[in-house]
Amino acid sequence: MSPESPKRAVTPEEEENLREFLSSTFPALADAPIVYSRVCMYCDTNDGHFWIAPDPKRPGLIVAAGDSGHGFKFAPVIGEIIADAAEGKSNPLLQKFRWRPEIRAGEQKEAARFSAG
Repeated sequence: MSPESPKRAVTPEEEENLREFLSSTFPALADAPIVYSRVCMYCDTNDGHFWIAPDPKRPGLIVAAGDSGHGFKFAPVIGEIIADAAEGKSNPLLQKFRWRPEIRAGEQKEAARFSAG
């Protein structure tokens, strides 16, 4: 769902996708009743890569975002990269995670989260 969407509920299509997944992965749960659901905001960047860079309009502000859902596994290294950005140190990953407003939504997707077809 879009953050601007006024409807924050699981849609019938999403339930259908869940049940399809369950049918192939956990068949015993495919028809189990759903007793509770909620919509969680998933904060990704438009291209699925971390965004670690100084905000060009706000001197002194470093933005470190785009890690929703998988950032925890990068915790041992991501802090060092963020610190390098804050301290103005060289780090080859900072080019990949640079400020990149030219990337528009839907142009790239993280392969682990989105199917190709």
